[in-house]
Amino acid sequence: HISANIGSGLSILKISSPEKYERVGGTLMGGGSLIGLSKLIIGIDNYEKILELAEKGNNENIDITKKDFLKENEDLKTENDIISSLGKIHQYILDGKKNEIKKEDIALSLLNMICYHITQYTVLYAKKNDVDTIYYFGTFTKNNSLVNKILNNASKHWNKDIKVRFNNYRI
Repeated sequence: HISANIGSGLSILKISSPEKYERVGGTLMGGGSLIGLSKLIIGIDNYEKILELAEKGNNENIDITKKDFLKENEDLKTENDIISSLGKIHQYILDGKKNEIKKEDIALSLLNMICYHITQYTVLYAKKNDVDTIYYFGTFTKNNSLVNKILNNASKHWNKDIKVRFNNYRI
């Protein structure tokens, strides 16, 4: 299986047996990125507070999704697929409505952006290493149902057959 340790960044390990494992990849984007971007954009650098806001947010207000391009009678099965994180903010600013942008929506958009980035890498490494199960763990996922839900959905977005598990502990 693949173990994805998400903390400040992401470290991906391929686990062949309890005694045999190797680091196969990672990315510099993780919880540290979420906190840093959140501080810059909405002035909040507390992880728990960011997640509280994200729980109340609607990212469709500021993300460009497939729904934005669908005609009235088109199939809506993939209407919420994100095309561009924070993609609508530019229009709010052009329209002089910057003060209408909600911190809750930004928090959820940032969380989605980080989770989709993490899962894209992780699912690609799983495929490259002929693995069908990913275990996500680390401080980013610990006892966090919203993060785990997004990671699960995002992993399935990249590969509907991938098995996703969560270990809610830290190394």
